Amino acid sequence: MVDFPQQNSDACTYGVKCPLTAGSEQVFEQSIAITDNHPAGDQIQVNWQLTRPDAGKEVCIIFLAEIVE
Repeated sequence: MVDFPQQNSDACTYGVKCPLTAGSEQVFEQSIAITDNHPAGDQIQVNWQLTRPDAGKEVCIIFLAEIVE
């Protein structure tokens, strides 16, 4: 497993209009830092989970990514 730690975990600072309203479309954009510890050239599974402090897991997104030089 490859870790991509984030210093700011507040989705409201990444384009999400808070508080959320049911039925509204939201856009979440966040970049991540790639370091020498991340495997270039290999396809990796990325598990991205958004949580709420008061309710636990809200959204889990799984996709394949490849780090290229």
